[in-house]
Amino acid sequence: MPLWDKSRRETQSLASSWKCEGAVVTQEMTIDARGLACPIPVIRAKKALEGVARGRVVVLVDEQVAVENVTRLAGYMRCSHHCAACEGGFRIIIEKPGSGGEGP
Repeated sequence: MPLWDKSRRETQSLASSWKCEGAVVTQEMTIDARGLACPIPVIRAKKALEGVARGRVVVLVDEQVAVENVTRLAGYMRCSHHCAACEGGFRIIIEKPGSGGEGP
């Protein structure tokens, strides 16, 4: 199936896993927002961050504007983040702390 098939992307755009680090459970989510125009990558990242108490959200995008907007969201929500180029675009890794990670 082609990568651009929207029906396939909708069902496979979010992957989630849980990790146990001692007594603390963290969640890791991956959002594939490649091919989606802003503000969709930002909205999906925000929903994922709001749904995670503590953990990592990885957002895959293919436009520089999306990188700028998603990293701005991470800063607003007081999450650490870094971005790296990857095959097909950029990988933004957002780390949400266990407490105090919400914006004003």
